[in-house]
Amino acid sequence: MACKSEYWLLIIDNADDPELNYSQYIPHSNRGDILFSTRNPECGEHKTVGSEDLEELEPELAQDLLLLATGIEQGRWKDKRRAALAIVDLLGSHTLAIIQAGAFIKKKLCTIERYPAIFQQQKGQLLKFYSKQNESIYSNVYATFDVSAKYLEKSKLPEALDAVNLLHILAFFYNSEISEVIFLRAAQYASQIRDEDLDDQGKIYSLSTNHIARFPKYAQGQSDLQNRLRWRKACSILESLSIIVIRAEDADDDEEHSSFTVSMHSLIHVWAKERQDFQSQSKAWQSASTIIAFSCQGWYEYRPFFMLLQPHVQACVNHNIEGYTQQISEIETAQILFQLASVLYRIRDDKSLDLLISQTRSRLQDTTEENIIIEIDIFTGRVLEQQGDYGTAVQIYKAVTKRQSLALTDDHPSRLALQRALALAYQANGQVEEAVQLLEHVVQVEEKLADDHPSRLASQHALADAYQANGQIEEAVQLLEHVVQVQKKLADDHPDRLASQHALALTYEANGQIEEAVQLLEHVVQVEEKLADNHPDRLASQHALADAYQANGQIKEAVQLLEHVVQVKEKLADDHPSRLASQHALALAYQANGQIKEAVQLLEYVVQVKEKLADNHPSRLASQHVLAGAYQANGQVEDAVQLLEHVVHIQEKLADNHPSRLASQHDLANAYRANGQVEEAVQVREKLVNNNT
Repeated sequence: MACKSEYWLLIIDNADDPELNYSQYIPHSNRGDILFSTRNPECGEHKTVGSEDLEELEPELAQDLLLLATGIEQGRWKDKRRAALAIVDLLGSHTLAIIQAGAFIKKKLCTIERYPAIFQQQKGQLLKFYSKQNESIYSNVYATFDVSAKYLEKSKLPEALDAVNLLHILAFFYNSEISEVIFLRAAQYASQIRDEDLDDQGKIYSLSTNHIARFPKYAQGQSDLQNRLRWRKACSILESLSIIVIRAEDADDDEEHSSFTVSMHSLIHVWAKERQDFQSQSKAWQSASTIIAFSCQGWYEYRPFFMLLQPHVQACVNHNIEGYTQQISEIETAQILFQLASVLYRIRDDKSLDLLISQTRSRLQDTTEENIIIEIDIFTGRVLEQQGDYGTAVQIYKAVTKRQSLALTDDHPSRLALQRALALAYQANGQVEEAVQLLEHVVQVEEKLADDHPSRLASQHALADAYQANGQIEEAVQLLEHVVQVQKKLADDHPDRLASQHALALTYEANGQIEEAVQLLEHVVQVEEKLADNHPDRLASQHALADAYQANGQIKEAVQLLEHVVQVKEKLADDHPSRLASQHALALAYQANGQIKEAVQLLEYVVQVKEKLADNHPSRLASQHVLAGAYQANGQVEDAVQLLEHVVHIQEKLADNHPSRLASQHDLANAYRANGQVEEAVQVREKLVNNNT
């Protein structure tokens, strides 16, 4: 062609092979044009007049393409738009997949309305479907992707095999925002286990060298730099074949954040799993779950990193765990699942958490390790407390405490820690006197410890909280002032020191020392400015300061600060307890500021979202109670009465002298009186008097 005198056009189609040098096919001539179609970004080196990236079709164009491929008459397209949009969304606007779907429907194998349901059941078969008239090397979606994978599998280069292995593992992550930090942190902790001999296989929360053996080779390097380079090289190869998309911004990375993340198209993600046989899927799932488990090991408090992990944990556990773990010991599997459950617990993802705990327990049915069963029971108790089921948590803790009393001495740290947990559950369940009594016992036993021993200070802190709940405010103030004084040896920004100052400020507020509370909380908030904007501790302190402002008559400051907190928490799920708690508090501040309509509107939203909780969940009842108060302030007295009657009825299961029950009855009596129902008000008042005697 270089010798031809006439003008010519050369099209090099599907130039996707990363190991092929396409320059040898380019004629040396100035009398023609060459058009490349490729998924390999490196082919961009051959461009002379520019290039264009073909992104996904716009939704309307994608619908047109689908409807055209189905053969449906254009006059009926308007009626089929909704069904077409559902398919386009399902397929992620992938052009070839849309054409395949249209061909499948055109063959009258299903209707356009039924395709999404059939796709969810048989996506593998549907993505392999193609029309004989369009048969080629890229005849179907799976074949299109598989061409690239086969290039890698035929290669003898180690990095190509790393890329194939990574592809298979990514199939068991969520398909978007897969951060390299997950892999790097996992490798770091694995190295720590090997170097520091931390291999402890006898605890449910431990991971061992047996787990490390399931890591891919590119996560087993001798240095962080080696692991990062190998990971990025594998990612680069997959990107060069348009299998993944890399996002790498110019930013400083730290142990929780990285500017380097990868994502996959939803259909490529499905294909990456479907192309593997069962043995390969099992191996890839084991690697993926172990990497995620190791990435969060060593962190026992909330970290922003856990929010990044959430979709990947959920994706990992939504697979055939029973089948994929047949070749792993029961304890190894339980340890992995426990780590994943711990992530969900810290970010309060209760829906997925219950299932994971059940799966973890099922793996331990035959274990003879009593300490492992106890650890699972204690964790289950914490989960139940988080879900508001304090009564069941108390029963679990009491049963474990009884078992521990047979094996451990009175001053054993594990026994004392569980007694402290039981006392906190007692307090949350309204059994305040039992909480005080048990914590006084724990504090007395721990007098043998040094004054600044963390466990001793934690128990004193907990006892002060129980004193406050029991109305012993002066004792609470005195004890917390002691704790804060002892903790002056710690750094100003030490979490334990800040937590105690936070608690002391709340106790000051309860004791009427509002100015001291405001001053101390302002100090805590100032010190915590070093934390991320969305760090739970920082937001909790801002929330508490807003409450103190409100108690001090600084209503506008309270509203302003709570609006900030609520805005920051918008990134959380609608039903996240922390987000709802701040919205609840903001509504109260609105009401105190005379913004009654805003208060009612926000509380109605909170109550609606909490309908997912059990009828007797304390948080749900508390919001209904407060909404009733807002209704009454807004002149909606009948609505207030109706809602409070419901709350009082639900709380009949609580003890007669339970503080929440008494408060609801008190407010119902007031609502009856405001509504002119004097007899009903008197009856409730009499019941209150009897319950308090």
